[in-house]
Amino acid sequence: MFMRYEQQLSMREVIKITGLSRSSINRRIKEGSFPKPHSDGNRRKWWFASDIDAYQAACKAGKKYSAVQADVIEQFSSPTVEPTIAKINGGVGPRDS
Repeated sequence: MFMRYEQQLSMREVIKITGLSRSSINRRIKEGSFPKPHSDGNRRKWWFASDIDAYQAACKAGKKYSAVQADVIEQFSSPTVEPTIAKINGGVGPRDS
């Protein structure tokens, strides 16, 4: 197993980035067409920024998220790969500050 060192996004941030409602995100998760959230065991759910980036790229390309999910996992299997950071809060990411 490998560690992914990248930004974690809350439900509120994912809603802001994707423009989807909470219920739409939950429905798509059940359908398998949206990335599943991770949990820290305390009811907090979050997503890796790269998973949301991959979801948006799949939507733009007219593909299903499940078709590009393997590419995201492969991208982060090497600890030397620099992750993609989703732009939030007016386009300012943590490295743009």
